[in-house]
Amino acid sequence: MRKIINNFVQISILLCFIVIFSSNKINVYASDDIPIVTLDAGHDSFHTGATANELYEEKLNLIITNYCKDYLEKHSNIIVYLSRDNFTCPYPDTPYKDCNYERLIKAKEVNTDLFYSIHCNYSPHEYMNGASVIIPNTNFKPYFYEEGNILANIIKNNYSNLIPVTEIYTRNSDEDEETIDNFYPDETRADYYNVNRTSKYNDFLGIIVEHGFLSNTNNAEILKNTDILKQIGEADAKSIIEYFKNKGYDCELEYIEQKTTPDIDKVKDLFIKERYKKFKFFIEFLNK
Repeated sequence: MRKIINNFVQISILLCFIVIFSSNKINVYASDDIPIVTLDAGHDSFHTGATANELYEEKLNLIITNYCKDYLEKHSNIIVYLSRDNFTCPYPDTPYKDCNYERLIKAKEVNTDLFYSIHCNYSPHEYMNGASVIIPNTNFKPYFYEEGNILANIIKNNYSNLIPVTEIYTRNSDEDEETIDNFYPDETRADYYNVNRTSKYNDFLGIIVEHGFLSNTNNAEILKNTDILKQIGEADAKSIIEYFKNKGYDCELEYIEQKTTPDIDKVKDLFIKERYKKFKFFIEFLNK
């Protein structure tokens, strides 16, 4: 009888450890109405960006994008797509303009609600500094100007202690040829940037966020700091979450416990190797 009790207690202890070591968290969407975001790390190794102060824009853009993605996936249920997840060009056979277009069309195919294009700036004038946000103009579909302005001001607030946003602006096309790149169907001036223009044509919001000037010494020092880059990427993510929450989306993650069936031999080995000593006095007592 004592041996039966002894075996029962030891099995019970093992089961306790099975629960401890097999419990893990899974993400469950709190709502079926989930926003979709495409994070666009501007440029790539083929269509390179600005370079100054030993900084390369295409690399910084990807680093910031990954920090933003990590935060979104950890702290929200927003579905995140990347226009690129490495340094290579996703459309290497295209010129830069067409590469941007293809990224936006891909965003349309996955039903993106927001195309968030991450860049860094450059100027021949060293005094130019600070972050900026380029939003759609007021023409054709003014709703996107309004939404862009709302998001831009959220970004401005979240950047305040990192790298201040010095400008929120629109830019119109500057050529007179009558094409869809220069004029919208209502004959008003189109947006200059593909991100703002093609997203508007396809009915989703597209903005460009310039994360400071590589050509400015102070901004460059900020962008060389990995800890600050992480904070900037997280500020982007927080801005995106806040924007969608304000629009009525439930962006919070809900966690539930999931129990998985472990490999009993591995659990037993783990118990013996790492935990046995703590229960040795108890087991010895039972074996007397």
